Amino acid sequence: MCSRQIPGISAAEAIFTDIFQARMPGIEPMFEEGVARIHPDMPTLVQALGAYDATVTFADFGSFLGHDEDFDGVGLRAAVADADLVIAALGERTGWVGNNTAGEGQSTAEPRLTGDQQALVTALAQTGKAVVSVIVTGRPLLLADLVDVSSAVLMAPLLGEAAPAAIARALYGELNPSGKLPNTFPRVAGQVPMYHGHHMGSGYDHPTGIRHGYNDLVNQAPLFAFGHGYSYTSFELDPVCHTEAVTAGGNVQVRVRVTNTGSCAGETVVQLYGRDEAASVVRPVRQLLQFARISLEAGETTTLDLVAPVERFAFTGLDGKRVVEPGDVTLGVGLAADDIHAELKVVIR
Repeated sequence: MCSRQIPGISAAEAIFTDIFQARMPGIEPMFEEGVARIHPDMPTLVQALGAYDATVTFADFGSFLGHDEDFDGVGLRAAVADADLVIAALGERTGWVGNNTAGEGQSTAEPRLTGDQQALVTALAQTGKAVVSVIVTGRPLLLADLVDVSSAVLMAPLLGEAAPAAIARALYGELNPSGKLPNTFPRVAGQVPMYHGHHMGSGYDHPTGIRHGYNDLVNQAPLFAFGHGYSYTSFELDPVCHTEAVTAGGNVQVRVRVTNTGSCAGETVVQLYGRDEAASVVRPVRQLLQFARISLEAGETTTLDLVAPVERFAFTGLDGKRVVEPGDVTLGVGLAADDIHAELKVVIR
Protein backbone atom coordinates (compact mmCIF):
# COMPACT_ATOMS: atom_id res chain seq x y z
CA MET A 1 0.00 0.00 0.00
CA CYS A 2 1.38 3.44 -0.98
CA SER A 3 1.76 5.82 1.96
CA ARG A 4 2.14 8.81 -0.39
CA GLN A 5 5.08 10.02 1.70
CA ILE A 6 8.24 11.65 0.35
CA PRO A 7 11.16 9.29 1.07
CA GLY A 8 13.26 10.60 3.94
CA ILE A 9 10.64 13.14 5.06
CA SER A 10 8.49 12.49 8.11
CA ALA A 11 5.14 14.27 7.90
CA ALA A 12 5.07 14.63 11.67
CA GLU A 13 8.47 16.29 11.86
CA ALA A 14 8.84 18.09 8.54
CA ILE A 15 8.62 21.82 8.28
CA PHE A 16 7.19 23.49 5.19
CA THR A 17 10.55 24.35 3.60
CA ASP A 18 11.70 20.73 3.83
CA ILE A 19 9.04 19.81 1.30
CA PHE A 20 10.31 22.39 -1.18
CA GLN A 21 13.90 21.17 -0.90
CA ALA A 22 13.17 17.45 -1.03
CA ARG A 23 14.47 15.60 -4.09
CA MET A 24 12.05 13.19 -5.70
CA PRO A 25 13.71 10.38 -7.65
CA GLY A 26 11.81 9.52 -10.81
CA ILE A 27 9.62 12.62 -10.90
CA GLU A 28 11.00 13.80 -14.27
CA PRO A 29 9.60 10.96 -16.41
CA MET A 30 6.30 11.20 -14.52
CA PHE A 31 6.16 14.90 -15.32
CA GLU A 32 6.98 14.31 -19.00
CA GLU A 33 4.32 11.61 -19.25
CA GLY A 34 1.77 13.94 -17.66
CA VAL A 35 2.57 16.73 -20.10
CA ALA A 36 2.23 14.32 -23.02
CA ARG A 37 -1.23 13.27 -21.82
CA ILE A 38 -2.42 16.87 -21.39
CA HIS A 39 -0.93 18.06 -24.70
CA PRO A 40 -0.89 15.00 -26.98
CA ASP A 41 -0.25 17.07 -30.13
CA MET A 42 2.71 18.99 -28.72
CA PRO A 43 6.03 18.00 -30.37
CA THR A 44 9.34 17.89 -28.59
CA LEU A 45 11.93 20.46 -29.65
CA VAL A 46 13.75 17.80 -31.66
CA GLN A 47 10.52 16.85 -33.45
CA ALA A 48 9.68 20.49 -34.15
CA LEU A 49 13.14 21.11 -35.60
CA GLY A 50 12.91 17.93 -37.67
CA ALA A 51 9.64 19.02 -39.28
CA TYR A 52 11.63 21.26 -41.64
CA ASP A 53 13.86 20.31 -44.55
CA ALA A 54 16.84 19.48 -42.38
CA THR A 55 18.40 16.45 -40.76
CA VAL A 56 18.18 16.79 -36.98
CA THR A 57 20.04 14.45 -34.64
CA PHE A 58 19.62 14.47 -30.87
CA ALA A 59 22.61 13.92 -28.57
CA ASP A 60 22.08 13.73 -24.81
CA PHE A 61 24.82 15.60 -22.96
CA GLY A 62 24.87 17.67 -19.80
CA SER A 63 22.70 17.78 -16.71
CA PHE A 64 20.67 20.26 -14.70
CA LEU A 65 22.18 19.01 -11.47
CA GLY A 66 25.34 17.05 -12.32
CA HIS A 67 28.91 18.26 -12.62
CA ASP A 68 30.81 15.07 -13.35
CA GLU A 69 30.53 14.66 -17.11
CA ASP A 70 33.74 14.81 -19.13
CA PHE A 71 33.13 16.90 -22.24
CA ASP A 72 36.72 16.60 -23.41
CA GLY A 73 36.24 13.05 -24.62
CA VAL A 74 35.74 11.85 -28.17
CA GLY A 75 32.00 11.29 -27.67
CA LEU A 76 31.08 14.97 -27.85
CA ARG A 77 33.27 15.61 -30.88
CA ALA A 78 31.87 12.59 -32.67
CA ALA A 79 28.29 13.68 -31.94
CA VAL A 80 28.78 17.03 -33.73
CA ALA A 81 31.34 15.99 -36.36
CA ASP A 82 28.90 16.11 -39.28
CA ALA A 83 26.78 19.01 -38.00
CA ASP A 84 26.53 22.31 -39.85
CA LEU A 85 25.04 23.90 -36.76
CA VAL A 86 24.75 22.88 -33.11
CA ILE A 87 21.65 23.90 -31.13
CA ALA A 88 22.23 23.65 -27.39
CA ALA A 89 18.94 23.43 -25.46
CA LEU A 90 19.66 24.83 -22.00
CA GLY A 91 18.01 26.52 -19.07
CA GLU A 92 16.19 25.73 -15.88
CA ARG A 93 13.63 23.20 -14.68
CA THR A 94 11.00 25.46 -13.17
CA GLY A 95 8.39 24.23 -10.71
CA TRP A 96 7.03 24.38 -7.20
CA VAL A 97 8.45 21.22 -5.62
CA GLY A 98 10.74 18.41 -6.71
CA ASN A 99 14.00 18.33 -8.63
CA ASN A 100 13.72 21.89 -9.89
CA THR A 101 16.32 24.62 -10.18
CA ALA A 102 13.96 27.62 -10.30
CA GLY A 103 10.43 28.61 -9.40
CA GLU A 104 8.54 29.34 -6.21
CA GLY A 105 10.53 28.22 -3.18
CA GLN A 106 13.60 27.54 -5.35
CA SER A 107 16.34 30.04 -4.57
CA THR A 108 19.97 30.07 -5.71
CA ALA A 109 22.92 32.05 -4.37
CA GLU A 110 23.99 32.89 -7.93
CA PRO A 111 21.48 32.79 -10.82
CA ARG A 112 23.62 30.82 -13.24
CA LEU A 113 22.92 27.93 -15.54
CA THR A 114 22.93 24.99 -13.15
CA GLY A 115 24.78 21.73 -13.42
CA ASP A 116 27.37 21.42 -16.16
CA GLN A 117 25.48 23.33 -18.86
CA GLN A 118 28.07 26.11 -19.20
CA ALA A 119 30.87 23.56 -19.47
CA LEU A 120 28.89 21.78 -22.18
CA VAL A 121 28.46 24.89 -24.33
CA THR A 122 32.14 25.80 -23.88
CA ALA A 123 33.14 22.32 -25.03
CA LEU A 124 30.77 22.51 -28.01
CA ALA A 125 32.27 25.84 -29.08
CA GLN A 126 35.76 24.37 -28.84
CA THR A 127 34.83 21.84 -31.55
CA GLY A 128 34.78 24.74 -34.01
CA LYS A 129 31.08 24.39 -34.75
CA ALA A 130 28.68 27.33 -34.64
CA VAL A 131 26.59 26.99 -31.47
CA VAL A 132 23.13 28.51 -31.01
CA SER A 133 22.15 28.47 -27.34
CA VAL A 134 18.42 28.24 -26.63
CA ILE A 135 17.73 29.17 -23.01
CA VAL A 136 14.47 28.28 -21.28
CA THR A 137 14.14 30.42 -18.16
CA GLY A 138 11.72 32.72 -16.41
CA ARG A 139 14.25 35.06 -14.80
CA PRO A 140 17.45 36.96 -15.60
CA LEU A 141 20.54 34.75 -15.44
CA LEU A 142 24.29 35.39 -15.44
CA LEU A 143 25.05 34.53 -19.06
CA ALA A 144 28.21 36.48 -19.91
CA ASP A 145 30.35 33.33 -20.28
CA LEU A 146 27.70 31.62 -22.40
CA VAL A 147 27.29 34.64 -24.69
CA ASP A 148 31.05 34.76 -25.23
CA VAL A 149 31.15 31.25 -26.72
CA SER A 150 27.77 31.18 -28.50
CA SER A 151 27.19 32.27 -32.09
CA ALA A 152 23.66 33.35 -31.11
CA VAL A 153 21.40 33.18 -28.06
CA LEU A 154 17.63 32.71 -28.21
CA MET A 155 15.64 33.33 -25.03
CA ALA A 156 12.56 31.13 -24.65
CA PRO A 157 10.85 32.43 -21.50
CA LEU A 158 8.63 29.54 -20.32
CA LEU A 159 6.51 29.41 -23.47
CA GLY A 160 4.49 26.36 -22.44
CA GLU A 161 3.10 23.94 -25.00
CA ALA A 162 3.78 26.47 -27.81
CA ALA A 163 7.52 26.49 -27.10
CA PRO A 164 8.91 23.78 -29.43
CA ALA A 165 7.14 25.04 -32.55
CA ALA A 166 7.86 28.71 -31.74
CA ILE A 167 11.56 28.03 -31.15
CA ALA A 168 11.85 26.05 -34.39
CA ARG A 169 10.09 28.76 -36.42
CA ALA A 170 12.42 31.42 -35.02
CA LEU A 171 15.58 29.40 -35.65
CA TYR A 172 14.59 28.57 -39.23
CA GLY A 173 13.60 32.17 -39.94
CA GLU A 174 9.94 31.39 -40.51
CA LEU A 175 9.19 34.12 -37.99
CA ASN A 176 11.38 37.10 -37.14
CA PRO A 177 11.95 37.34 -33.36
CA SER A 178 10.65 40.62 -31.96
CA GLY A 179 10.49 40.02 -28.21
CA LYS A 180 12.06 42.59 -25.88
CA LEU A 181 13.40 41.88 -22.40
CA PRO A 182 11.11 43.09 -19.59
CA ASN A 183 14.04 43.00 -17.18
CA THR A 184 17.79 43.63 -16.98
CA PHE A 185 20.44 40.90 -17.24
CA PRO A 186 23.58 41.71 -15.16
CA ARG A 187 27.07 40.60 -16.12
CA VAL A 188 28.05 39.45 -12.63
CA ALA A 189 26.20 38.80 -9.39
CA GLY A 190 27.80 41.82 -7.71
CA GLN A 191 25.75 44.16 -9.93
CA VAL A 192 22.47 42.95 -8.41
CA PRO A 193 20.07 44.71 -7.89
CA MET A 194 20.24 46.06 -11.42
CA TYR A 195 17.39 47.75 -13.26
CA HIS A 196 16.96 50.43 -15.90
CA GLY A 197 15.11 52.90 -13.65
CA HIS A 198 17.69 53.24 -10.89
CA HIS A 199 17.92 56.58 -9.10
CA MET A 200 20.00 59.35 -10.62
CA GLY A 201 23.52 59.24 -9.22
CA SER A 202 23.35 55.54 -8.37
CA GLY A 203 23.42 52.40 -10.45
CA TYR A 204 25.27 51.73 -13.66
CA ASP A 205 24.27 54.76 -15.76
CA HIS A 206 24.32 58.55 -15.56
CA PRO A 207 23.32 61.24 -18.09
CA THR A 208 26.87 62.63 -18.07
CA GLY A 209 28.32 59.24 -18.90
CA ILE A 210 30.75 59.53 -15.97
CA ARG A 211 30.43 56.70 -13.47
CA HIS A 212 32.68 55.38 -10.71
CA GLY A 213 31.48 51.82 -10.35
CA TYR A 214 33.20 48.54 -9.55
CA ASN A 215 37.00 48.67 -9.47
CA ASP A 216 37.28 45.13 -10.78
CA LEU A 217 34.72 45.42 -13.61
CA VAL A 218 35.73 47.08 -16.87
CA ASN A 219 32.22 47.24 -18.33
CA GLN A 220 29.75 48.60 -15.77
CA ALA A 221 26.74 48.25 -18.08
CA PRO A 222 24.35 45.28 -17.99
CA LEU A 223 24.87 42.31 -20.26
CA PHE A 224 21.39 42.88 -21.71
CA ALA A 225 19.46 46.03 -20.85
CA PHE A 226 15.73 46.40 -20.28
CA GLY A 227 13.95 46.42 -23.64
CA HIS A 228 16.81 44.64 -25.46
CA GLY A 229 16.01 42.26 -28.29
CA TYR A 230 17.55 41.62 -31.71
CA SER A 231 15.88 40.33 -34.85
CA TYR A 232 16.93 39.34 -38.37
CA THR A 233 16.53 42.93 -39.54
CA SER A 234 17.38 46.40 -38.24
CA PHE A 235 15.45 49.60 -37.57
CA GLU A 236 16.28 53.29 -37.53
CA LEU A 237 14.34 55.94 -35.59
CA ASP A 238 14.18 59.61 -36.53
CA PRO A 239 12.04 61.93 -34.35
CA VAL A 240 10.44 64.56 -36.60
CA CYS A 241 8.60 66.66 -33.99
CA HIS A 242 7.54 66.73 -30.35
CA THR A 243 5.72 68.82 -27.78
CA GLU A 244 8.15 71.33 -26.31
CA ALA A 245 6.00 72.69 -23.48
CA VAL A 246 3.21 70.91 -21.57
CA THR A 247 1.13 71.31 -18.44
CA ALA A 248 0.64 68.83 -15.62
CA GLY A 249 -2.70 67.69 -17.01
CA GLY A 250 -1.55 67.34 -20.61
CA ASN A 251 0.40 64.85 -22.71
CA VAL A 252 3.90 64.60 -24.06
CA GLN A 253 3.92 63.57 -27.70
CA VAL A 254 6.75 62.52 -29.98
CA ARG A 255 6.31 61.79 -33.66
CA VAL A 256 8.90 59.33 -34.92
CA ARG A 257 9.81 58.17 -38.41
CA VAL A 258 10.61 54.45 -38.24
CA THR A 259 12.46 52.67 -41.06
CA ASN A 260 13.18 48.99 -41.52
CA THR A 261 16.75 49.26 -42.81
CA GLY A 262 17.28 45.50 -43.16
CA SER A 263 16.58 42.98 -45.90
CA CYS A 264 13.53 41.24 -44.43
CA ALA A 265 10.22 42.09 -42.80
CA GLY A 266 10.12 42.40 -39.04
CA GLU A 267 8.56 43.87 -35.93
CA THR A 268 10.06 46.00 -33.22
CA VAL A 269 8.97 47.84 -30.10
CA VAL A 270 9.63 51.59 -30.14
CA GLN A 271 10.14 52.86 -26.59
CA LEU A 272 9.71 56.31 -25.07
CA TYR A 273 11.63 57.10 -21.88
CA GLY A 274 11.60 60.17 -19.67
CA ARG A 275 13.89 61.78 -17.06
CA ASP A 276 13.06 64.60 -14.67
CA GLU A 277 16.17 66.78 -14.64
CA ALA A 278 15.53 68.92 -11.55
CA ALA A 279 12.99 67.31 -9.22
CA SER A 280 12.97 68.12 -5.51
CA VAL A 281 13.22 64.37 -4.84
CA VAL A 282 15.80 62.17 -6.58
CA ARG A 283 14.12 60.53 -9.57
CA PRO A 284 15.02 57.62 -11.87
CA VAL A 285 17.71 58.11 -14.49
CA ARG A 286 15.03 56.98 -16.94
CA GLN A 287 11.48 55.69 -16.74
CA LEU A 288 9.43 54.03 -19.45
CA LEU A 289 6.61 56.36 -20.45
CA GLN A 290 5.15 54.64 -23.51
CA PHE A 291 5.88 52.00 -26.14
CA ALA A 292 4.38 50.72 -29.38
CA ARG A 293 4.89 47.58 -31.44
CA ILE A 294 5.27 48.18 -35.13
CA SER A 295 5.59 45.86 -38.16
CA LEU A 296 7.39 46.92 -41.34
CA GLU A 297 8.40 45.30 -44.59
CA ALA A 298 12.04 45.51 -45.68
CA GLY A 299 12.84 49.10 -46.61
CA GLU A 300 9.46 50.39 -45.46
CA THR A 301 9.10 53.65 -43.50
CA THR A 302 6.18 54.80 -41.40
CA THR A 303 5.40 57.55 -38.92
CA LEU A 304 4.46 56.72 -35.35
CA ASP A 305 3.03 58.95 -32.60
CA LEU A 306 4.05 58.11 -29.04
CA VAL A 307 1.77 59.85 -26.54
CA ALA A 308 2.08 59.66 -22.75
CA PRO A 309 0.34 61.62 -19.98
CA VAL A 310 2.54 64.10 -18.12
CA GLU A 311 1.08 62.51 -14.98
CA ARG A 312 3.60 59.70 -15.43
CA PHE A 313 6.25 62.10 -14.13
CA ALA A 314 4.34 62.37 -10.83
CA PHE A 315 6.02 61.38 -7.56
CA THR A 316 5.56 61.76 -3.82
CA GLY A 317 7.03 65.08 -2.78
CA LEU A 318 8.79 66.08 0.42
CA ASP A 319 5.42 66.96 1.98
CA GLY A 320 4.14 63.42 1.38
CA LYS A 321 1.75 64.51 -1.37
CA ARG A 322 1.70 63.37 -4.99
CA VAL A 323 2.92 66.09 -7.35
CA VAL A 324 3.96 66.85 -10.92
CA GLU A 325 6.61 69.54 -10.58
CA PRO A 326 7.27 72.17 -13.25
CA GLY A 327 10.70 72.10 -14.84
CA ASP A 328 12.80 70.49 -17.55
CA VAL A 329 12.41 66.85 -18.55
CA THR A 330 14.30 64.85 -21.15
CA LEU A 331 12.58 62.39 -23.46
CA GLY A 332 14.49 59.53 -25.04
CA VAL A 333 13.25 57.53 -28.05
CA GLY A 334 14.89 54.18 -28.74
CA LEU A 335 14.72 50.42 -29.08
CA ALA A 336 16.01 49.59 -25.59
CA ALA A 337 17.04 51.34 -22.40
CA ASP A 338 20.63 51.36 -23.68
CA ASP A 339 19.74 52.01 -27.34
CA ILE A 340 18.37 55.56 -27.35
CA HIS A 341 18.35 57.04 -30.85
CA ALA A 342 17.46 60.62 -29.87
CA GLU A 343 16.92 62.79 -26.79
CA LEU A 344 14.45 65.69 -26.74
CA LYS A 345 13.91 68.49 -24.22
CA VAL A 346 10.46 69.34 -22.85
CA VAL A 347 9.36 71.92 -20.27
CA ILE A 348 6.56 71.17 -17.81
CA ARG A 349 4.88 74.48 -16.92
